[in-house]
Amino acid sequence: MKRVVRPARAAKVAALVALVAITATGCDVPSGLYFGWPEGITEDAHQMRTFWTWVVIAALCVGAIVWGLILWSVVFHRKKRADKRDGTSSSGASGAETATTATSAAMDTGSADGSEGDGPTPSESVAASLPRQFQYNQPLEIFCVAVPVVMVLVLFFFTVMTGQKVTAKEADADLDVDVVAFQWNWEFDYKDTETPDGENVSTVGTSNRIPLLVVPTDRKVAYHLRSTDVIHSFWVVDFNFKRDVMPYPRKNNQEDVYQTTIEEPGAFVGRCAEYCGTYHSAMNFEVRALPPEKFDRYMELRTTTDPDTGTAYTAAAALERMQADGCDDELCAPEAVTTHPFATDRTGDSAIE
Repeated sequence: MKRVVRPARAAKVAALVALVAITATGCDVPSGLYFGWPEGITEDAHQMRTFWTWVVIAALCVGAIVWGLILWSVVFHRKKRADKRDGTSSSGASGAETATTATSAAMDTGSADGSEGDGPTPSESVAASLPRQFQYNQPLEIFCVAVPVVMVLVLFFFTVMTGQKVTAKEADADLDVDVVAFQWNWEFDYKDTETPDGENVSTVGTSNRIPLLVVPTDRKVAYHLRSTDVIHSFWVVDFNFKRDVMPYPRKNNQEDVYQTTIEEPGAFVGRCAEYCGTYHSAMNFEVRALPPEKFDRYMELRTTTDPDTGTAYTAAAALERMQADGCDDELCAPEAVTTHPFATDRTGDSAIE
């Protein structure tokens, strides 16, 4: 009796498999819709997320076709119970009958001629019992070669287009920042700015203070990357992007500029993503994205003298002043809120005091 696969049952099984997959991977619904790609805070991150989503969808479509063909072959072309008892296959039944007919005809001809029929050879019997073979099927071979080639070319095209959009640079950015990496901290130098001392506005991290890279939202910021010693990597997690920071990048023909626009204010952790020595894991910084009007106020303070110290405002002092003027406590916090300095004191009884 032929077994019938009910569509409703198959749909229930598919839904159960999808539910188990989402639950087992621990994905929430929004993350599951984008197949695990994290949500970024820049336009570049959104473009990469869209590209990733469509690539996964294309891969799932190909997988569904392959899985469907496998299941179709398993369900509709498996050996039947009656064939198992006879030792033959249903697809080869007609071939076996043909071989038997050919054998009988050969024996009858031999008897008519007065000679004994030789019958089919073992290889002929095996060939007659096999299903129809498809070697030298040129349309099928062309299809199996052309379709993967077209798929790879389409994916390559969209990969290149997304890469060009993410790494594109405008002639004039709204803000240029020199990002200088060294073992094991960061310095952020704002070009075309001047403190009362005649120097550029800059922020340098120390063992006791995480450096703050304060930038505006909704403006194009260009990060000019270089290292003073070994290879580092500039990675802001919520940018969904990182780039190696090389010593003498121009001499080594390395791309050293990255431009992007942050779309929402907040504090976002940054890290070195290239192993650079003993304290690599402690080489963190924080991007503090301020609304344009608050950033303008921040830069105004950084280029004036702090009356309490008689020197130019530091990043922490400027943010603390803005906090006193009513800025959000976390957005204008004078210290990093997404990470903390690494304890370098090795004389204590424990790593965490």
